[in-house]
Amino acid sequence: MMRTFPIPLVGLVFVLAAGLILAGCQLPLPMFRAAPTATLTPEPTFTATTAASPTFTPSPAPTSTPTPLPATIRVRADVLNVRKAPSTSADIVTKLQQGTMLPVLARTPAGDWLLIRLGSGEEAWVSTDWVEVSVPVESLPVAPGLEATPTRPAPPSPTPAPTLPPTPTLLPAPLLLEPPDGQVFGAAGPGVLRWQWAGSLGPEQYFVVTIAYPHNGAIWYDVHWVQETSFQPPAYLKDLITGDRRCTWQVVVMRKTGVDERGWNVGEPVSRPSAQWSFVWGQ
Repeated sequence: MMRTFPIPLVGLVFVLAAGLILAGCQLPLPMFRAAPTATLTPEPTFTATTAASPTFTPSPAPTSTPTPLPATIRVRADVLNVRKAPSTSADIVTKLQQGTMLPVLARTPAGDWLLIRLGSGEEAWVSTDWVEVSVPVESLPVAPGLEATPTRPAPPSPTPAPTLPPTPTLLPAPLLLEPPDGQVFGAAGPGVLRWQWAGSLGPEQYFVVTIAYPHNGAIWYDVHWVQETSFQPPAYLKDLITGDRRCTWQVVVMRKTGVDERGWNVGEPVSRPSAQWSFVWGQ
């Protein structure tokens, strides 16, 4: 058996009143939404890029062009004549003392004279022999008006045909007489050599007797200038002759024209040479 509890009237009235008040006010009930889920954005990845280093090209340092010093001369002589022209016969302008230094402007083509400027501004000449130059003389310009003028070669002249001197007509040869050709002699030698000649000797003309003899495997010559038609071979030949000891001899007429550096006679033939005979000079 259920037991019921009576609701007090006052309580019921309060509940109803509260419901009416709420309905009249229509107060909105708060609405709750789900908060959005946060999406994590990944952090950007940075790739390190090596930046190209700029190439540094050094600018060339400015070069200074040295200003060449003017060429100068310094006087070496005690007193030096300064002349109007490059010649020892030219007038003397002034004289310079030893140690004087002046600018040099030019030179002669041969470089033996120098054009200088005096303190007065006048230009004059000094000899290269008596000064010291601060630069090589060849490096100086040639003075105006003194440049070497090229000479035009003269056309070749026709060469005349050489005129040959007339061939001298030689006189007949001397005729040998004795000793007979091929004769053998003892240690005393061949005695006197004799010949004859149809002509007569003129001024500075001689009979030239040549004796050829063997000496240590070679042929030597003994030459004599005589004006007789005979000749005695010198005794010293006996000791010089070697080998088979066979000698030859010959005669020709010569005109003496002088002597050589050894003092021996030289000349030109006047006659044809004689025949060549021989003899044996024994020991």
